[in-house]
This record gives sequence, structure tokens and C-alpha cells, in this order.
Amino acid sequence: MDVGGEDLRALTSGKDWLEGMSAAAQVRLCRSTLQPDGGVLSLYQEEPLEASVGIAALEKEGSRANGDMATWFKSQEGILYVIMSDGMGSGGEAADDSGTAVGIAERLLRAGIEPECAMSIMNSAMMLKNEKNMACASVDLMALNLFTGETSMYKYGAAPSYLRRKDRLETVKGESFAAGLESRAPDVTRMTLGAGSAAVIVSDGADCPSAISEKLMSFDGVSVKALASEILEKAAAEPGRRDDMTVLAVSVTGRE
Repeated sequence: MDVGGEDLRALTSGKDWLEGMSAAAQVRLCRSTLQPDGGVLSLYQEEPLEASVGIAALEKEGSRANGDMATWFKSQEGILYVIMSDGMGSGGEAADDSGTAVGIAERLLRAGIEPECAMSIMNSAMMLKNEKNMACASVDLMALNLFTGETSMYKYGAAPSYLRRKDRLETVKGESFAAGLESRAPDVTRMTLGAGSAAVIVSDGADCPSAISEKLMSFDGVSVKALASEILEKAAAEPGRRDDMTVLAVSVTGRE
């Protein structure tokens, strides 16, 4: 919401001015910005939920590059987007494919394209790339609304993801092939993640259900970085692990 006036500095000079504005608007406000001319004050509704993201990654033994790629950001609308891609194989070529997939999806989402449409466009772009050079990558996209907790998880050929909601462990799977291999919409799973929920998204190499279940169910909600690192350590200790590994952990809490 924008408030205009000749001089708004008097409005913001008090210690508790923002709390007063919040009470008047009957919503919690934050991120005030006073324009250089002092004529417009922009206030934004603060999301009732906040999310923390932690990542841990390990390249395949003997490889100089991790073929997985991941990123996350929050939109102006209060949507947390988490993207992970696992390029085919390992090393530099796999990193190029996963980087392409993540980069395209991120740019589309930042431009305001709806997640399912953004994933489909990314898949089409990967298919065009695949016509010249074999290029495919599994892709995970998580979209979490920090106002409502409504969450959608989109998958192209990705490993299962794991959720903890109300002390229950849930698994999210998909049936589609990796991006770049077929023309179809992504798999979509929708749910609500409230305060106290947590999610773990992994690349194929780090998909160790027993370790993920143990660590996720005992997670205290404090350090998502530690959660991701502990799952990665357990997965790396499994015999026969021969792939890049990436673990993304997301924790949802309520604002105080």
C-alpha cells in the first residue's frame, strides 16, 4: 500500500510508527521505503510464515564439478521458489545441462510466469537443445506461498522429495521423464505447509530414504544447513554411491 503526502517524515519519526500503521491497517506491515522526495511511503504486508533453506552438495568422486544445480528466491508476492536440477551423468557437461534448466526456469519465474507454464517452457527449451547435443536433466521446483502455506511441487524425472507435516513423513514422487526427453507437462503435487513443517529435496545420488526419514523426523527446526549436511553425510556413507549428491532442506516457521 502507498501513502502519499507533502512530508511523510513526521509520520515515520516515532519509535512505534510501523506498529501503529499495522494496527490501523489490521495487517502486519513491513519493508517501508521512503522515496527521495519524501512524498510516497510504500508499505508491504509481512508474510505470516517464513522459510529457511539449507543446502549441502558433494561431487562424484574423481570429478571436478558437481552436475547438480540449485537456487532459491522469494518473489515480491511472497512466494518462495526452490529449484534443483540433476544433469545427466556427472561433471562439467551435466553441470551445463542442469545450469541451463535452472537458469531458464528462474528467469521465467522472476518474470511472473506461472510455475507450471514456466516448467513446460523450460522443458521445450531443453528439447530444442537436445536436438543438437544430448541434453536432459531432472528438475524439481517447489513453490511455497508464505501467506497461506499453499505449496506446489513440480517434477520432471526427479528423485522423490520428502515432507514432514504434523509429525508425519510424506513422500512426493513423479512419473515423468527428465526435462528434454518428452513433450508433456510436469508432475504436480499440491499440499499445505504450515509452521513446523519441513521438506527435503534431493538429487538422485543423495536419495537415501532411511537417512532422510531419520534426520527429517528428528529435525528440531533450528538449522536447515545442518539437516542438509547430516543427510548428505549419511547418503555419502552408503555403499555403491557413484553420483553427484545435493540435498536441499526447507524449514517453515511462523513469525513471532
